[in-house]
Amino acid sequence: MKLGWGRGEAAPVELHMLLLILSTACAGLFCGAALYVNLVRAIQLACRGPELPCVSFAPSYQRATILQVSLATGGLALGLAAAWQLQDPW
Repeated sequence: MKLGWGRGEAAPVELHMLLLILSTACAGLFCGAALYVNLVRAIQLACRGPELPCVSFAPSYQRATILQVSLATGGLALGLAAAWQLQDPW
């Protein structure tokens, strides 16, 4: 094991830690997207009444669905890959 890294060499990063960090980032982005969608809906209802949110719901819901499904699937896959690397089912 080398203690120092030479010029141009990257620091060794354990794969499972990288997978766990990326999985946590996906979960955080998913949560942020869900909060954003709910806050925007609440603000639209409070400011403009129920007409605008009803008209704009379908297009924005489709965009949010694509984003949230990809983040949830990515987080799940990365988390499962990290658990497989650690050989830890929990």
